Amino acid sequence: MINFISYLEQRDVDFWFRHCEMISEMTMDEIALRKPKYSEWRGDFFYFDVEGDDCSPKWCYFVWFEQLPKSNSYEISFKRMNETKDERRGVGNQVMGAVQYAIMEFIKQRNPDQLIWSPVKTKTVNPVTGRITNPEGRKEVYEIFAIKSLFPLYVSVKANEWIRRDIYDRDYVSKGYPAIPVNMTTSSNSVEKKKLLQNIRSI
Repeated sequence: MINFISYLEQRDVDFWFRHCEMISEMTMDEIALRKPKYSEWRGDFFYFDVEGDDCSPKWCYFVWFEQLPKSNSYEISFKRMNETKDERRGVGNQVMGAVQYAIMEFIKQRNPDQLIWSPVKTKTVNPVTGRITNPEGRKEVYEIFAIKSLFPLYVSVKANEWIRRDIYDRDYVSKGYPAIPVNMTTSSNSVEKKKLLQNIRSI
């Protein structure tokens, strides 16, 4: 078993999904250790750099939790500032680790009703390597993270949208959606969690 962050070194989304069960769950405490050395919160924005990056006087990356109108729901988007790249080996997993940290910290502080992964609408091509970035790739990475470390704290009845467990229990179980087993936690076996999630989404 290898942890999620290390697994990102593969940089191959199809490979991640074929071998999803190999990725170990990470607890909130473990993800808390991924806090970047250089970072700060400004309202609903989390700005950070990783070791070896210097975008002074600005930050290299940020995560934005955009509140949807008249709700406690948030759309999550991640962006690089200016022309910042993370092609250096080892930087990608530091960046994703920081994004995971930001998501977990935001959950602890704000207790949002719903989280939505913001889509990446366009493909990009690395001019040096020719690597094509899949516009759906980031959502797929978030999906694995959510299954491994958020579910069943948050439950998804629709791809890329996750609602808080108490809301799911209140609004969906009464409509015939599967109940979450009382002994299931974020650290439970991922195969069982993935099977339950598929059943929930099939309704």
